[in-house]
Amino acid sequence: MAMSPTSRRAFTLIELLVVIAIISLLVSILMPSLSKAKELARTSVCATQMRTMMLATMMYTEDNNQRWPGLVFEPIPDPNDPSKTVWAQAWNLFSGATGPRGHCPGLVKDKWVEPEQTHCPSGDAKKRRLNISYTANMYIWFNPNLMEPFGRRAFRTNIPQPDKTLLIVEEEEASIANEQFAVRTDEWWRMVSGRHRGANMSFTDLHVEFWKWQWPSTGVFIAHNTFDYGNPDLDRINRAMCPPAVP
Repeated sequence: MAMSPTSRRAFTLIELLVVIAIISLLVSILMPSLSKAKELARTSVCATQMRTMMLATMMYTEDNNQRWPGLVFEPIPDPNDPSKTVWAQAWNLFSGATGPRGHCPGLVKDKWVEPEQTHCPSGDAKKRRLNISYTANMYIWFNPNLMEPFGRRAFRTNIPQPDKTLLIVEEEEASIANEQFAVRTDEWWRMVSGRHRGANMSFTDLHVEFWKWQWPSTGVFIAHNTFDYGNPDLDRINRAMCPPAVP
């Protein structure tokens, strides 16, 4: 039997407001979780891209006598004294480097890694018109802190502690000026990324780790060569950039 028009009952204003309030409460509860899940997914994609870079790096070094991509490192005559030899060095791991005697291709220029894989999905490298969200450990080819000879770590097989030595790191995109990254014990030369409240870090044994930052200033770029005394993250990165030759 059909319901008569008089027996139908519409929502009252109070009931409608209660439903809206419940929906708003559920959204407010779920949104942080959804945002967190979305960022975790982006962090995972970023780590996957870095692992792809590590695989490409391994293949590159195997095809090039274990030498790192984009590394030009060679002796040339001293222009001030031809009887002496000086070292010419350049390193651009992604785009390659050019030295007096030729060019050493990088991961992107030599098509080992696609250019879009060098942009972190949580960053704004494209908006800033940057080629990369990642940079490489400057101390691989030059380690003045340890007074090692030039070229000591120019080859993958020469790294004394490969599982503890950084290779490619996520850098804060406002800080990126080139493809090289370095810090000191008390000073940020370049600022590591804080995009994920931490950063994906890769090592010369070609594995990838996620490092969660402890210090509030880590990942907040102010200016190059910024002192940050007592920062445990800065100390941790510094120790991993050029660990001692002897464990």
